[in-house]
This record gives sequence, structure tokens and C-alpha cells, in this order.
Amino acid sequence: MKNVKRVIILGEVMTSTIYALRTFGKSKNEGLVLWLGQIEGYQARITHSLVPPQRSIQSEDGVGYIVTEETLLEISRFLNQKKIRLIAQVHSHPGRAYHSSADDRYAVVTKEGGFSLVVPNFGFGQPDLTTWAVYRLSGPHWLQLDRDQVAKVFTIFNSQERSGRGGTFSAIV
Repeated sequence: MKNVKRVIILGEVMTSTIYALRTFGKSKNEGLVLWLGQIEGYQARITHSLVPPQRSIQSEDGVGYIVTEETLLEISRFLNQKKIRLIAQVHSHPGRAYHSSADDRYAVVTKEGGFSLVVPNFGFGQPDLTTWAVYRLSGPHWLQLDRDQVAKVFTIFNSQERSGRGGTFSAIV
């Protein structure tokens, strides 16, 4: 993961991600979507989205979500079975996008070079990655990419540009 310099996202993955985040957001909840795919050399290709089972939290301290250890184990087994990789975690915030201390502590992505994207306003806005907070794991720290870096690293391909590979799936539980 740490050698990846370019990430290609299939358009339908972006569409399903926004749909899932907005579905959670309608109830004023944060939501989590995982981006999965293949890594070949310096390029990652995100071909699938997965909404893992999660419990939403709302309190006077804020909002969040919990993914159980059992769910994380099931995801790991699924990735091994399908021979795909976890490339990024994408989650929403109610207002501005930033990586909170809870986001740092409870990240699902743990491989160096992995990505964490935080979408503002529960996903109700333009699906433009340069307006999101995008972080990359470097050692034990999440480092934020600036707008130019995000634009250079990430590319979204529409389904018309696909060559019949990949697909998406989403399971909101």
C-alpha cells in the first residue's frame, strides 16, 4: 500500500458510497463505507464498496459509529476469499471534514499507505474529493493530503470507461 501513487475509483463505487453516506445522514448519523480493490505496482483500482454492519451513536458529545471485532474478522475473511484488498475507509461527519482523535484511534484501515477519507455534511454536497478531508497512514500517524495531492492521486472513472472489470456491492445492515 505504501508504494501506491495513484488510485482509480470506479464511478459506481463513488455513487454507492454517496448513497450510503446520505442514507445514514438522513437520520443525522455518521456512516462508514470501505473501498476495496486491487493493487498493481504503483496503482490501486477501487472496484467495490462495502458498507459493513455498524451501530450508529448519537450523544451530547457528538455522533459516530461502531464496527465490532467480529465484523472486522468477517471482512478480513471476505477479502482473503475474494482476493481483494482494503484500500480506503470513507466516513461522514455532520459538518466540516477532518480526522478526529476517534478516527485516528479506531481506524479500520491499518496498513501503512492506506487512505481515510472524511466527507462533510453527511455526504450532502458535491461528490468532489478535493473538498473532502483525505488522509494517508504513515507509520502511526494520519497525514492530510492537500487539494493538489488529492487531485493528483485520485481519479474517478465512469462506467462507460470500464472494460467490464469490477463491480460494486453494498450492504447496509
